[in-house]
Amino acid sequence: YECGLGSSSYFGKTFRRAFGRTPGDYRRNWHDRDRN
Repeated sequence: YECGLGSSSYFGKTFRRAFGRTPGDYRRNWHDRDRN
């Protein structure tokens, strides 16, 4: 993968550790923010 992580599941775990939410949760929240 271009970002240097070996798999999407590892990315998800790393993302959650860093941001306290899953990438999907982050994406949904960002989308809702743009609509308001």
